Amino acid sequence: MAPAGSTGSHEIERPGGHCVRAPRRWAGFTRLHAVVALLGCALLTTAQTRAAESTGEPPSCRAVRLSDVGWTDVTATTATLTVLLKSLGYLPQTTVLSVPVTYASMKNKDIDAFLGDWMPTQEGDIRPFLTDGSVEVLGPNLTGAKYTLAVPAYTHEAGLRSFADIERYAAPLHGSIYGIEPGNDGNRLVLGMLRQNLFGLGGFKLVESSEQGMLAQVERATSRNEDVVFLGWAPHPMNSKFKISYLSGGDDVFGPKTSAPPERYFMSNFVFIGWGSQPRKTMYCLAFTAR
Repeated sequence: MAPAGSTGSHEIERPGGHCVRAPRRWAGFTRLHAVVALLGCALLTTAQTRAAESTGEPPSCRAVRLSDVGWTDVTATTATLTVLLKSLGYLPQTTVLSVPVTYASMKNKDIDAFLGDWMPTQEGDIRPFLTDGSVEVLGPNLTGAKYTLAVPAYTHEAGLRSFADIERYAAPLHGSIYGIEPGNDGNRLVLGMLRQNLFGLGGFKLVESSEQGMLAQVERATSRNEDVVFLGWAPHPMNSKFKISYLSGGDDVFGPKTSAPPERYFMSNFVFIGWGSQPRKTMYCLAFTAR
């Protein structure tokens, strides 16, 4: 069943075995991100696999090109989808790309699907592609997610509990907030916050590197019991490897329900151009949770 406020999509095969994929628009979105969790699909049987292989689809329609932006959680969910698609007789291929290149590649029909559309932080990235109809949102694939600034639990207990508290810790934080790869939506939101001097943070700098580089800095800081502010999200192994707390008061930066107390979550969407009927059905029943 298509989401409310959307129209159906259909796939037409042109002479020569090429597929034309007509996008289905979805007016309202709800933000999100993805990671390992609970699969809501029924077990795929041998009969289903044989059925998929007997659909008569040409190879160009059975190849499913996926983007992985290199975040641990997206890598895990993409790998899960890959296993499911292979069991259905499709030919998934994964390419590691940045978020901006992912959306541009989807518009150019070089990438079919992406499981890491964090909303609302990626709204600025995806909006032009939704407006021109080159990319669509299928629906949420993850519940119980979070994405905002985080600190070690001991820093939180000491008093750095909200965005408004960061400026008071400028000295022990060395005026720095740690992000991930350049061009990431979270980095962009933090940079905007600094440029506008929100919460008095105009004198701070954003240290951009990668997910691994940022977490290496968090590990160094926590091993020395030092303070550090960084981009955090759940689900992600960082939540079990480190004792961390998420800062409140950042809804004007990261959007509502993202930087609120940890019990409040946002959701994740599939973003894709559109495929044949069986992969689409698989998308609809694929679901993850944060635990």
